[in-house]
Amino acid sequence: MAEMCIQELRKKATLYEETDLVPVMDYSACVIKSDKVISDDLFQRLKTGVKSLEDIPEIDKDWHPGSDSKVLNLVHPSLFPLVYGRSCIMPHERIGLSECLDFCGRGVIIPEPDESDTGINVVPKNEEGSGGGEEYKDGRDQSEELEHLAQLVIEEPDHNEGDNVEKDDEDDEDDEDDEDDSWDYQNRSYAYDDDSEVDSEEDETIESSPYFNVSSKDVKSSGFFSNAARAQVIVKLANIHLTPDKPSYDGGSWHIEGQLNEHICATALFYYDSSNITESRLAFRSPCDQENLAMRLGYRQGDYESIEKVFAIRNGSDTLQDVGSVLTRPGRAIFFPNLFQHRVQPFKLSDPTKPGYRKILALFLVDPAIPVISTSNVPPQQKHWFKSQDQSQAATDDTRIISNPMEMDEAKKFREALMAERTVLQQNAEDELKKVEWSFCEH
Repeated sequence: MAEMCIQELRKKATLYEETDLVPVMDYSACVIKSDKVISDDLFQRLKTGVKSLEDIPEIDKDWHPGSDSKVLNLVHPSLFPLVYGRSCIMPHERIGLSECLDFCGRGVIIPEPDESDTGINVVPKNEEGSGGGEEYKDGRDQSEELEHLAQLVIEEPDHNEGDNVEKDDEDDEDDEDDEDDSWDYQNRSYAYDDDSEVDSEEDETIESSPYFNVSSKDVKSSGFFSNAARAQVIVKLANIHLTPDKPSYDGGSWHIEGQLNEHICATALFYYDSSNITESRLAFRSPCDQENLAMRLGYRQGDYESIEKVFAIRNGSDTLQDVGSVLTRPGRAIFFPNLFQHRVQPFKLSDPTKPGYRKILALFLVDPAIPVISTSNVPPQQKHWFKSQDQSQAATDDTRIISNPMEMDEAKKFREALMAERTVLQQNAEDELKKVEWSFCEH
């Protein structure tokens, strides 16, 4: 066991030296962190690029509902979402960044879905595989600098997200062979009388172990997503601001990103700035017992205390297992597939007499195999984006106009409805997960 741990650390060290990536919490899936994959220059440009979104009148700032004015939304994907029966779509035209305002108010209303589907979801943007993303973001305001920065950031980590999915598939196949592997281990254990033979066999076992199959060859800079021409990404920019009057952040709730109709398969987080806050961590957990331990482990009737100690579980408790947490310091990027529940852990001001903040860019990757309606099809919905009254009048006279773009108040109501729907979804998922319990019963 110790030798395998050492070998894993050696392989991770080699991977880091060759790719600047560190896989952590190798579970049924893998979380990857990096402090070097994004350059300091790019992080600095990101800080500068978001200034146009931060330096606005206080009355126009979008403090997240229910956050006690601690979470400031700069770009929020649930604001001006796709609303079936309300939002317009251009079914036969592609909307680019340079001409997006010309499409304001145009299109046909997307029909309402059947009762089995939701009526509201966020709108991702497309990113070209060649690095030429042209779609606008249906957020608070237009920012060409932020558009460019988001595109540059995406070019680096896409391969990590794709490789995580591939690794997960390999792990699933490996799990089918776990029982055979355990028998092989028992047979090898009888050879301990001959130290030299043991060393040789252990080395072979470690090298061939399915749990050490990640190398720099798995990291790609092109050709990911089956050479897809573009990927769809949901963009979010948010700051957490603390003050002497509000010196602490209580943390977030356990959740998995998005809803089924959004098809989010992976997340990339970029912590690009913070000041005067204590250590902040992102925690992960996941259902366990993929190996069906209760049925496969050998133990005397009712004598499962040793199993509880070894695996840190309790008979009769749910199978949700805290996997660990990752420090979210400035300059760090974190990537993970949408298989983990995760939550922001609490933090507070380092110096309670001064304000502090933490800033983050989040990119949610839509499953490339299931593309969804994006900003390349949905015209800008913000009424205040109309260039002039003349443009508004011209749009109203256009025969393709079915409805006018949204006012901010209406968009916020749709966001509240979407957030309420997600809250119910997450709670239902939580309830179902907690129904699955460890049961070391008679066997």
